[in-house]
Amino acid sequence: MYIEVILDMTNRNALISTAMFNAICNGRNIDNIDFIRPFVIYVIGKRYNIDAIIDNSKVIEDIENKFGLIKVSSWVIDKILLRISKIDKALKEQRYSDGRKVYKVKRELLTLCDKISEKKDISTKKINELIESLKLFLIDKHWSKCEITNETVERFLINFLEEQGLETLRYTAIPLDENQINFFIGNYILHIQQEDEELFNNFLDITTGYMISKVIYFEVNNDGEVIDFSNVDFYIDTRLLLGMLKYKTDIYNENCDMLRRMVINKGGNLKCFSHNFRELESILEGYKNSLINPFDDKLHTLEFFDDNNVSVSDIDMVISLLEEKLNKINISVVDAPPYLKNEYEHVIDEQGLRECLVTNISYANKDGQSPDNDVKSISSIHRLRKNCICNKLVNCKAFFITDNSQLARVGNKFIRNSEITYKYGLTMESVDLATIIWLSCSSIDKDFPKKKLIENAMATQEISNNVRNEFLKCVDKMKVAGEFTDTEATILRRDRYMSNKVMELSNGDSKEVNETLILCAKKLYDDEIINEKYNEQLKSKDDDLKSKDVENERLRSQLEEKNRQLIELQKIQEDENSKRIIENNKKIDDDATQERNRVEKCWRIFIKLIITIIILLFLIPQIYDIITFMLDNNPKQYAVIILIKSLVGIISVIFTYITIRDKNNVIEKFIKAKGTKAYEQEIMKHCPSLLESALSKEKAKI
Repeated sequence: MYIEVILDMTNRNALISTAMFNAICNGRNIDNIDFIRPFVIYVIGKRYNIDAIIDNSKVIEDIENKFGLIKVSSWVIDKILLRISKIDKALKEQRYSDGRKVYKVKRELLTLCDKISEKKDISTKKINELIESLKLFLIDKHWSKCEITNETVERFLINFLEEQGLETLRYTAIPLDENQINFFIGNYILHIQQEDEELFNNFLDITTGYMISKVIYFEVNNDGEVIDFSNVDFYIDTRLLLGMLKYKTDIYNENCDMLRRMVINKGGNLKCFSHNFRELESILEGYKNSLINPFDDKLHTLEFFDDNNVSVSDIDMVISLLEEKLNKINISVVDAPPYLKNEYEHVIDEQGLRECLVTNISYANKDGQSPDNDVKSISSIHRLRKNCICNKLVNCKAFFITDNSQLARVGNKFIRNSEITYKYGLTMESVDLATIIWLSCSSIDKDFPKKKLIENAMATQEISNNVRNEFLKCVDKMKVAGEFTDTEATILRRDRYMSNKVMELSNGDSKEVNETLILCAKKLYDDEIINEKYNEQLKSKDDDLKSKDVENERLRSQLEEKNRQLIELQKIQEDENSKRIIENNKKIDDDATQERNRVEKCWRIFIKLIITIIILLFLIPQIYDIITFMLDNNPKQYAVIILIKSLVGIISVIFTYITIRDKNNVIEKFIKAKGTKAYEQEIMKHCPSLLESALSKEKAKI
């Protein structure tokens, strides 16, 4: 849904409104109607009693007076009143017979009004604390360009927001050097970021609210739809391309890359026109020429290359691989659409647009390439759109994305004044695009507003064009006077530390830049170089110590590892030796047992043989007597005697056999003793130390 809202910054309540926008959002995904609804609830609750009929014109008037929000149309109020009646149940609808519809106040609305009034009071308190703190900061910095009052500081703050692209109404710029004012505010932001978290969060609330206020007229999560930019081509301006390539300051590079990732995450197509690509190449060529001729009046600076001391050959390599690197980060280079005879109605007044841009924008070279390229880009987007009035942001075919708030504002205003009807402008600021995506899905990067605020603050600390010009003039004059050598002057002209130190010492005021200030900055620069060298020496020594510590640790680790391996090897050897000893002892014991068994077996055979012979010697005569007796027919008395002798002999044989079979008999003990003696002799022959344990084992068996 399209809602146009502009802040009237002559009304100090507009600052409170920006802080309230952030409180209303509070990390929730809400649509543009819900951003305005709390303000409507508040003014209705303050103006009307219960059952009073609401007058839209009075509501619009109160919103402008109490919150500085203008251009809120009556139909928007109707939408909000309907939502309050249905969702909040705080209004009751009444229809007349002629079809007119009005709304009456219910008691519930007063409760809602009290809650919003509480948010307003909190926001007011935060802003007052912030303004008072900033005033004391400026007084402490001895800034005396004008009388420092709360009203003046508030105007400074508004001026800072305007510089970041806030579209305001009826605000007269402060007749002072804007860069100097913003330098102090940026310095203050960085100060409270480190020293006072509460004040920093207050400033962040205002900044976040201001970012939200800029995009209310876009479809911010309207009707709960998920943003899908797959049908939209975003054509990136040259400076943003430098950031996405990471050739600017670290914080700017980070935020540009964050925008790139946000757009890709939502399906958007990133492109750049070929004329912007050629401008990109010319910037790199200009930087290369500055390296070749450092005293050229057209000094080009790219922070990443300055910090890394790149060479001319390095820049040549960057230029040769430029398009390839853009492709790697998903940015394609395309030609601008052609001018077709049958589509003349899609061509804008390019000459008039150029004159408008040059008149209202501070180009470094009004006759140079930049204004021509901006005209080509805006005109190309117009030809791509083909006068199509899209009802939804995601249906717009193309946008030109820039971080130049003046370019976006002036270019879109020219298109509107040319009676070309577009719901959404041809040019969009990068911060607006990032805010739209962030509001639709804050989980993408919840710290986006904080990063953007820090980026803006740090950008104000970089040397301004006015201060740089005076600085370069003084350096050249001092070189001619012999105070600096050519080499010193070359280094000073290009060094970022020196440039920013001049900006710091001059407090951003180009009129304060003189030879004395530069000599002071030079001394600080030399001290910094000495400190850097000293720190490098300390770091080198520290690195040496760390290297030695690392080497000692490495040797200690190696020694521990070797000891561990040695212990493991010893353990393995001990295990192997123990195993070998056990196996050897077992073999000796087995051999000794075999020897014992052999001796015992031999003795058993020998004894059995002797007994057998004895038995035979005893039985043979008896058998002979019996046979003789039977053949000779001897008397019966003699037969009885022979029979008795035979029985006695047989009984003696049986007794002898039984005796031999008994293991506890004398003969068996004799055999065992012989076997044990043979066992001991065998053990003693191979391993005497094993004898005691072997005998114990034998006893245990017995």
